[in-house]
Amino acid sequence: MKNGFRMLAWVAMIVLLCASIAAGSESVFSPGWRVGDTWLVKAVYPSPVADDEWSAPVYWNYRVAGREMEGAEETYIVDVSEQTGRVGLKARLFYRCADGSLAGVDMEKMSRGKIIGTTLVYEKGVPAVSERTLIPCDTPVFPLEEPLSSEYRITRAMGGGMKTERIVRQDVRKVPDTEGSSSPLFEVRCTDDKGSTLFLQRWSSHYPWPLYGENRNMRYWLVTE
Repeated sequence: MKNGFRMLAWVAMIVLLCASIAAGSESVFSPGWRVGDTWLVKAVYPSPVADDEWSAPVYWNYRVAGREMEGAEETYIVDVSEQTGRVGLKARLFYRCADGSLAGVDMEKMSRGKIIGTTLVYEKGVPAVSERTLIPCDTPVFPLEEPLSSEYRITRAMGGGMKTERIVRQDVRKVPDTEGSSSPLFEVRCTDDKGSTLFLQRWSSHYPWPLYGENRNMRYWLVTE
């Protein structure tokens, strides 16, 4: 009889431990990618002539094309192209494998029959905002943990050797999934030192990209059907 009680106690402890681990895993999130993963993102852009009006949807294909060493760091390579090809813009995004931060963007834009290349570089361990591209690539600091508020000092190189600095605050909280899923979403909001929103995203632990995001230049959704 004593052995039976001991066995039940051990089973109860294991169940409680597993539940604790599961609860902990749901409170912290980082996206997991594998080479070959693909997803589709729908984006709209504000009208230049009318308030509260948006462009027709533009669809962006994302593909994790590989992994490579960039200096001393390994990065994921994510290729992005517009679904119809009419926009004439494509990009290669580089994400640091160690922490998921955006390392850089190489863009090619077709303009008047010529290809114009642009390269953007981002600091490690700070939020990245898609400010100079139509391609959604806002990236918070991972892992997302609720509740968590952090401040980051971001340095940007200017012409002539000049640099500017700004403070970005990242706040994370859990919100209900309005699509009816029982799992809450991680909502991350990054703001500047004046409290203005730089970008907002809502992440699900079931997907490799935010279900929804917005910044000053666009709104975008992960296509899940």
